[in-house]
Amino acid sequence: MRCTKKAIAVLLVLLTLSAWAAVFAAALPQDALPVEAMQTPLLHDETATPPENKDSLAPAADNNGKLRGETQDTEEQNPADPTPASQPETPAKQDPISVSLTASNVEVTVRRTIQMTAETKGFTQTPTLTWTSSDESIATVDQNGQVKGVKAGKATITVTAKSGDTTAQDSMVIFVIKLKTPIKLLLQEYQVLGYKYHFRDDYYYVNDVQCWQRGFGFGRFYDLVAPYILLEYDYVRVFFTYQDKDYMVQLWKGQYGLVFYGCEQGIYCKEHSDKQDSVFTFYKSMEQNEWPEMELTLYHDKQGNGNYVREFTRDRGTHWWCSGFKPGHLRKEEPATELRQEGSIFFKDAEMARLFADGLKVCGFGEAKDAESMELDEYNLNGSTVSFRWQNINDAETTMPIKIAGGTAFAVGGLAFIVGLLLLLAIIAMMGMGIMLFIIIL
Repeated sequence: MRCTKKAIAVLLVLLTLSAWAAVFAAALPQDALPVEAMQTPLLHDETATPPENKDSLAPAADNNGKLRGETQDTEEQNPADPTPASQPETPAKQDPISVSLTASNVEVTVRRTIQMTAETKGFTQTPTLTWTSSDESIATVDQNGQVKGVKAGKATITVTAKSGDTTAQDSMVIFVIKLKTPIKLLLQEYQVLGYKYHFRDDYYYVNDVQCWQRGFGFGRFYDLVAPYILLEYDYVRVFFTYQDKDYMVQLWKGQYGLVFYGCEQGIYCKEHSDKQDSVFTFYKSMEQNEWPEMELTLYHDKQGNGNYVREFTRDRGTHWWCSGFKPGHLRKEEPATELRQEGSIFFKDAEMARLFADGLKVCGFGEAKDAESMELDEYNLNGSTVSFRWQNINDAETTMPIKIAGGTAFAVGGLAFIVGLLLLLAIIAMMGMGIMLFIIIL
């Protein structure tokens, strides 16, 4: 019974202390209590002391976990709703201002037409279109974008779109070709007697991968004989030695027979020799795996007024012999200064290119700082690439006395042969008449 009374007394004391603690907690400001004090009933803690300053207390949190007294500038999101809060709309991107050209075909036959179309974007108002041709002697264009071929060649068609102070421009190269006859179509697909035809610039060329000329090499003898088979051309020979082989790079331009003019560039080699080359020294065409890349363009002053017009371009490709021939006849065959030849050779390394450039210098070419600023009869060396612009230098002039002497001997010998043949025919005819006369008498 006594134990029961003691337990009841202890319980009353604990209840009294709890009541006083609750009264004390209620007397404090609500936001001054720490979160732990709100979550856990305060029984008794002899070591706990009340905070000295309410400013040092952490702010209380509400039932949603947000601290009291905080302000939120952003829109609240319901945790139960997975949809993200709405964002401000991004304005649609506007297409950049532009104009682009398309064509029904990049080739047009002489005296026929193709249609070009311009598509504009980004203009706030419908722009005005202006059409122009870089060379109206080759192709014309009207203000509806219709292109008409005038003569074989290529021209750049440009369209300019303008609206207020805003403009845009685009260009496209159009090739004008001659009528595709069966013979030219044959020469386009197949090589006949070593030659093929190219419609876009109306020229003939040699497919040097498969040509009968490759097996004959080249030497000085061929150039001396050329005039007597109606090949009147200027030429330049460049010699150099590289990796125990002697190389010869030759350039040609001039009249080829009665109906063609054109230009060539080729590279040949032979085993190195210290002996001086003679008229009968021949260089072989290089092995195919050693061929460099080349490109070649021919210009022609047709009117003699100093206006050199592009005739054709052989685009960059692997060659040992790169050539092109146009139908026509030069005003003056030799020297062929109305032709200008521009080309580049892309050698296997910079050393080989430097040796070739030094050889050009020996031939009389000057050195240009860059390919764009080259003057006549100059070259530019850029790494393993050598570009040149050739017009006036001519090694053929140094062999002219030999040609004249050879031509005189050939003419005298030919005349003697013809006279002898006529005398022989006359003797035979006289003998025939004598025989006939003898038969008649009998």
